[in-house]
Amino acid sequence: MKKLLFTLCAAALMPIAASAQSSYEVIDSTSTSAQTTLNSISLDELTSLTPEDKAYVDSFNVKLQKAGDEINTVSAQWDAEKAKRGYPKKKTVKAKAAAVDAYVELLRQQLSDTRLNRFIDKDKVQSKIDYWEDYRVKLNKLM
Repeated sequence: MKKLLFTLCAAALMPIAASAQSSYEVIDSTSTSAQTTLNSISLDELTSLTPEDKAYVDSFNVKLQKAGDEINTVSAQWDAEKAKRGYPKKKTVKAKAAAVDAYVELLRQQLSDTRLNRFIDKDKVQSKIDYWEDYRVKLNKLM
């Protein structure tokens, strides 16, 4: 009898629950359009880079990619050790901390150097720096 009563109550409340979830929030479209105009780059600006500036930016991007690859390599080792023992070795934690430090330093250089930060989203880079600094604090707790 209790199962039948529960089923009837659940069936009666289904339309109410479905209508409660069908609302939506209006998003202000003026704030996003202003942001996209700030980050737009004209073709003239992009082609106005000197060959030295292009080489500098390319070499920096290679350094940034290598630092990211180093973090990924140490992370793979970290995962293997964690799967084997349940925790990573101390030298692996130190290696990851050093790789994260190098990556954060490159991101800071990207924000401060005018040749590098002309065509980047500075808020996105700053959020990456904040994320990796927080990650570094967590790594310090493991050591």
